[in-house]
Amino acid sequence: MPPKKRARKTVTFARLPRKRKRNFFDSSSSSSESSKPKPQPESQPKPEPEPKAKRPKTMTEPRARAARHKGQLNFGPEITSLLYAFGDCPEPLPETVRVLDEIVTDFIIETCHAAARSAAASRRQKIKVEDFKWAMRSDEMMLGRIRELMGMDKELKEARKQFSTEEGKVGLERGGRKRKFREGDELPEGL
Repeated sequence: MPPKKRARKTVTFARLPRKRKRNFFDSSSSSSESSKPKPQPESQPKPEPEPKAKRPKTMTEPRARAARHKGQLNFGPEITSLLYAFGDCPEPLPETVRVLDEIVTDFIIETCHAAARSAAASRRQKIKVEDFKWAMRSDEMMLGRIRELMGMDKELKEARKQFSTEEGKVGLERGGRKRKFREGDELPEGL
C-alpha cells in the first residue's frame, strides 16, 4: 500500500511594496509617485506589530552631547600655549583655537563614553582607571603613555610618604591629647 500523501498548507504573507530606487539621471521619475504607498488588498489582515521590549536607559551618544558645548572654550589658554610651543604665533587665530578645543572636547567625551561602556560591561557603576586603559587598548602609544604616567604617579606618592614625618608636630596634630600648659610649665621645643 503506498503511503498517504499529506496535504500541504500554503501560507501566504502580505507582500509589501518595494521602494523604487530613484535614478537621479532619469527625469521621468517623480518623487510624488514613489512617495505614495500602494494600498494593500483588504482580504489579508495586517500583521500586528510586536511590542517593543523596554531597554534600559543608556547614555546619549558622544556626538549628540558635544553639540551643547558650542560657543564656550574648555581648553582655550592651554591650546594657545601648546600652539605657541609648537611654533605658532603668540596669539593664534580664534577659529584655530575653537576647532582644536572642539576636537579635544569630543575626544575626551568619546573616551569617557568608551570607558563607561567598559564599566557597564563589567557590571559596575563607577569608572576605574582600568576602564580607560581598556578604552585605549587599540592605541599603543597612548596606552604606553598612560602606563608611564601611572608609574610616575606611584613614584611621587611614595616620595611624598618618605618626606611626611611626624617631627615638629605637637598635640592634636600628632594625634595625641591636647595638653594644657600652665604658667611656669616648660614649653616643648617645637613651640
